[in-house]
Amino acid sequence: MFGWTVPGNRGGFFMGGFIGQLTNNISDDALTSTFKKSKGDFISKTGNVKDASGAASALQTLEGGLLPPAMDAGWGSLKNKWMKDAKTATTLKTVAGLTGTLESNVGSKYLKGD
Repeated sequence: MFGWTVPGNRGGFFMGGFIGQLTNNISDDALTSTFKKSKGDFISKTGNVKDASGAASALQTLEGGLLPPAMDAGWGSLKNKWMKDAKTATTLKTVAGLTGTLESNVGSKYLKGD
C-alpha cells in the first residue's frame, strides 16, 4: 500500500508523497487557519522529503496544524511519546508507525472517504 520507493529513484526515500496524500485526506475543518493557508505549500514540500528524519519532521508539522478537537480523546495520552519518537526518528519503520498512529487518532469525521 505504501509507496516507500519510486521506481527509477535508485531506492530513494518516498515517504513525503504519502504524507502529502494523508494531508489531502484530512478535512480542512480539522486544520488550523494558519496551516490551511500553507497546506498547498506544505504538500509540495513533502515531495522533497529524502529520509526518515525529514518525514518525521513533516509529520510533526502536520500534527501541529491539526486542531485539538479534530483528534480522538486518546491522543492526549499518546501525544508526548509520539512527539518524542518523531524528534528522534531515523528509520522508515519508526516513521510508518508515527504515520499510522497520527492517522488513526484523527477523528473519523475529519478523514475524507471514511
